[in-house]
Amino acid sequence: MLLYNNRRLLRLLLQRQGSVFFRPETILAGLLLAGMGSFVQHARDTGWEYAPDIEHHYGFQAVGVGVTFAIVFRTQLAWGRFWEAATHLHMMYSKWMDAFAQFQAFAEVTAKAAFEAGDHVRADLLWQKQLRLKWNFALLSAFAAERLCRGDNERMKDDGSERIRTRTDLRIEVGESA
Repeated sequence: MLLYNNRRLLRLLLQRQGSVFFRPETILAGLLLAGMGSFVQHARDTGWEYAPDIEHHYGFQAVGVGVTFAIVFRTQLAWGRFWEAATHLHMMYSKWMDAFAQFQAFAEVTAKAAFEAGDHVRADLLWQKQLRLKWNFALLSAFAAERLCRGDNERMKDDGSERIRTRTDLRIEVGESA
């Protein structure tokens, strides 16, 4: 997964990690092409007798077309990644909304039936659970949005699997004293 830090434009432009611009072979090829172009232009400007007499600028156009194609291709890949992420984000929020709506519908009908049956304690308990779940889903959405906007990229690389404790790890065996 490519991780970007989009908080500052200068950092985005000069970031080495994940960038194709700062690879040694890319820099070498760019410097080689720039040097060759500068040499040819300087040779023609000074009137050097061995300078190539370029009657047509097709070669320069071919290099320009290649660079343009590479830039457009990379931009299209980035644009596709952006829209794929936006689609998955929309799907995530819609699934959370579906789960919340299902629980709300079930709890509302159950609480109403309990209230009409005279079980006010159960109805109050269900309404408290509904309120608690509303707060939890609001917090879940807020934390997810904050993490996506201003998440710590270094912490994203660490999946935290060594800190995960399973139910078996949490289970207290009979006979063990705490």
